[in-house]
Amino acid sequence: MLELSRVTAGYGRHEVLTEVDLNLREPGLYLVLGANGSGKSTLLKVASGRLRPRQGQVRLDGVQLYRLFGDDVPYHEFVSFGAIPDSDASLLEMYRLKLEAVGRGPTLTDFIRGYDVPWTAKQFVRVRGGMLSTSEKSELLLLLGLAASPRFLFVDEVFSQCGRDVTERMTGNLQRWSNATGGLALVASTRYGGYMDVFAGCFVLSEGKLRPLPGSTGKMEAAVPLAGDPIVGTDSRSRDEREVAFVFGEYFYRHQRVARDNPHFELEAVLENALLVRLKGTLDGALAYLREMGLDPVRIELMPSPSDEDSAASAESSES
Repeated sequence: MLELSRVTAGYGRHEVLTEVDLNLREPGLYLVLGANGSGKSTLLKVASGRLRPRQGQVRLDGVQLYRLFGDDVPYHEFVSFGAIPDSDASLLEMYRLKLEAVGRGPTLTDFIRGYDVPWTAKQFVRVRGGMLSTSEKSELLLLLGLAASPRFLFVDEVFSQCGRDVTERMTGNLQRWSNATGGLALVASTRYGGYMDVFAGCFVLSEGKLRPLPGSTGKMEAAVPLAGDPIVGTDSRSRDEREVAFVFGEYFYRHQRVARDNPHFELEAVLENALLVRLKGTLDGALAYLREMGLDPVRIELMPSPSDEDSAASAESSES
């Protein structure tokens, strides 16, 4: 359905994505996590036809993007936090304008019946965009995107502004849309406050590289207790040689005490009960810091850094 092949992209002299490969063959929801500035928005723009890559190919339903001639690109919506409405228009007016712009979509009554919408039909008439909170605006943006009945949906940083209840309702609506239409949603976020088992695949974007996220299926609250030394990871290196760690615990996203940039690690992404961190020192030091902050890690997943993967790939190619 969605394929990126050796895609490199950036702005001016700054390269943001480096030979990214992504092949999503089945409908469903997919999540890309990464720190601010890691290139999540760039990835979504390239995948949706909004930013031409410097090299590589992008296909939606087999149709190659960025060609002068070819088949029509499947209809898709791009939902971005930066496009949050702040106007005197009512929710009903915004809904009608959206459907007029795309020339498709259900009546408001049918839409409210089909989705978990936090406003009634009467509230759609009374409530105006400027009256909404940040999370309500995020939810409205997503609902307007769903109302357009796209084949593909690209969601950029909308979930980062929402608490657990709103996140679960929004994710449930994405699932309803995908199940009903066979659509594919690619969600990019710094923070996701819900369970990961709703996603058909999860990825981490860091240093221009896109990698599968380990341990990203199933409900994470069922994590096994943290074992003693050594911690088992993806290869045989010691814990001090690792750079990237995925730390599981309980409701990390509710805690504000962990500084994003502290002496022990840089906080790259926050989930409901997990942290993605880039270590500056030892893993022991990072775990001790988390416990000092009142957080109790229960499981660790370790990943090699992108530079390590590049070195391994170079070594394999030289051997061959």
